[in-house]
Amino acid sequence: MHKGKDLFKDNYYEKNKLDEMVEENRVVFLDIDGVLQPGTQKRFDHDNKKLKEYLYKKYNDPRYLEAKDYDIGAVYYDWRPTSVGILKEILDTTVSSIVLSSDWRDTNFDYLKAFFRLYDLEDYLIDVTDPNIYIPKKVAIKNYLDNHKEIKKYIILDDSNFYEEFGPNFKLVRNEYNSLTEYDLKYARFLFNMDKSSIDLDDKYSLGYESIDKHVFIVDNIKVLYLDNFKTKYSLYLNEILTYMLADIFYKNKDIDLIMFKNDFNLDSSIGYKDNFGFITISRGLYNIDTSNIKHKVLKIVNKKN
Repeated sequence: MHKGKDLFKDNYYEKNKLDEMVEENRVVFLDIDGVLQPGTQKRFDHDNKKLKEYLYKKYNDPRYLEAKDYDIGAVYYDWRPTSVGILKEILDTTVSSIVLSSDWRDTNFDYLKAFFRLYDLEDYLIDVTDPNIYIPKKVAIKNYLDNHKEIKKYIILDDSNFYEEFGPNFKLVRNEYNSLTEYDLKYARFLFNMDKSSIDLDDKYSLGYESIDKHVFIVDNIKVLYLDNFKTKYSLYLNEILTYMLADIFYKNKDIDLIMFKNDFNLDSSIGYKDNFGFITISRGLYNIDTSNIKHKVLKIVNKKN
């Protein structure tokens, strides 16, 4: 487990706090496609064999000659540098290491280390979940946690929806860039460094809110939780607190399919789908549903009640 490069030098934390963080064995379960690699196909526009020869000479490392052409090309040309930088900042400021949970996990581990070396991340990559990609990612992550009780804190960064299985330890990466953004960085810091003892998760999911009304409706066979009348204390971590709260609701209420609320706080769109009318809708993972139609039906019911 690395000790977070330059943390103490740059006064991020006092030494006793840094030692405590190292002892906690913090892990980032990392997906690649949709997290570091936004879906671009630039690698197909380049001569990847020449790239491999160039990297071999630059690093004097035969792994670059042995790895697959398009894997090298994807890492070099298609990984979003801004998102890689955000990942590195997450790892450094939370003193965490990477366990790869992506479908890339079936790649030879030495080659994976070489790929991450291109972004100075080789030392952060410590392991992969089960390399059998026919085992679903969420199952592989759960099995890994069951077999590594030494992990005290973790976050899962993925563009697939795992709220139900992992609650607030999961961060859904979905945004206009299709890769990590500063909001994911802020949430990871919040999750790893907050004092859970100061947050009463059972107090109507208050998490800094003075009050919140909850309404449950069944619309088109979809169970919807509509949140209303937020009254909140000012918090620098409002976005992160709400993200935590919503994930916790899905985790503790397996029958809730959708959460809807009016976004009166200018929250970022990484929490869920934000429409032009200021509403945010978060799905447990349902596909092919008309959230706009459901929203209008829910609001019609709410307005009738009022």
